[in-house]
Amino acid sequence: MYNYSPIKIKIRTNTFFTLLLFIFSTFVSAQTVSEGGGVYLQNGGKLMNSIVNQNYALKGFGVSGTSGEVLNSNINNNLYLNKEIVVPGDILMNDGTVYTPQYDKNGKLLFPTGYTIIDVVGVCFWTNESNDFVNANSLVIAITENTSIQWTPTIGYQQPDIPNLTNYDTPAAAISDKEGFANTAKIVGHTGFTGNGAGGTFSLTNTNCAAKYCYNYGTVAGVWFLPSLNQLVEIYRTLSIVNFVLNKLHALQPSIVEISATGEYWSSSERANYGAWPFSFSAGGPTQNTSKSDNKKARAIKVISKTK
Repeated sequence: MYNYSPIKIKIRTNTFFTLLLFIFSTFVSAQTVSEGGGVYLQNGGKLMNSIVNQNYALKGFGVSGTSGEVLNSNINNNLYLNKEIVVPGDILMNDGTVYTPQYDKNGKLLFPTGYTIIDVVGVCFWTNESNDFVNANSLVIAITENTSIQWTPTIGYQQPDIPNLTNYDTPAAAISDKEGFANTAKIVGHTGFTGNGAGGTFSLTNTNCAAKYCYNYGTVAGVWFLPSLNQLVEIYRTLSIVNFVLNKLHALQPSIVEISATGEYWSSSERANYGAWPFSFSAGGPTQNTSKSDNKKARAIKVISKTK
C-alpha cells in the first residue's frame, strides 16, 4: 500500500476547451478533461434532448461554456474536481502543496507567496492524472541523493535473499517491477542479516543500505522509498524535464542536485541473494551482474495523491 500525501494547492494556467455549437439527441459519458468534462458550449450553442452522465472535470463537470442554451436534457452524476493536473516538472513543497514552476524574464525560478527554496522537497516525474482523475496519483523524486551506497552490505556477512521479495533473473522481467514502496518495506523490515564467523546480527543503516536511506528520507520514516526498476525507467523518460527544474533549484540552493545522466542508481528490485538491479542512466537500462555490496547512487521517491 502506498502512503499517500494529499495535494493542498495547485497553481496552473493551462485549460483545455471543447467547442460545441449544436448538440441534438446525444449521450455524453465518461469524458475526463480540464474544463467542460461533459459538454462545453459557446457562441450560442444549444444542447437539446441529450443525456450528460458520469463525466468529471475541473470546471463545467456536466455542461460548461461561455454562451449557450440547454433544452430538455438530463444532466446527472457528473463529478467536479477542484484540483488541477500534476505533471512532470511540478514542484512539491514540504506542506503538500504542488506548484507549477514559473520564471522571471531572466529565467530565475519564482515561488508563490509564502514559499521559498527551503520549502521544496521534490519534483514530479510521473503521473496518471491525464487519464484517471478520480484515482489519480503522481510520483515525486527527492531533491538530494546518496552518491555512494550499497544495496545491502555483503563483505564479511551472510547476505540473505529477502523473504517475499520477488527475484527477477532477467532485465526484461525486472523492468516490470513497479512495487518500490512494498519492496522497500520488505528490505528494511528483514532481520536476517547475520555476522560471518563471529556470529551475531547487524543492523541496516542509512549509510550501508540504499533502501534504508530512502525509507528514512524526509521528516517521517516510511513515506519515501527506493524506486523499483520500472519506476527508475519512468524517471529516465522524463529526465530532461526533471533535471531542468532541479538545475533551476540548484541555482538557488547548491545542495539540490540533478539526477546524474551518467550515473547508476540502485532500484529496490532484487535479483537473488547476491545481487540486485541498478539502473544506468547513460545506457538507459538496467546493469547486470551487480553485487549488492557495490556502491551506487540512491535517490528516494514518494507518492502523492489528489484529495478526492
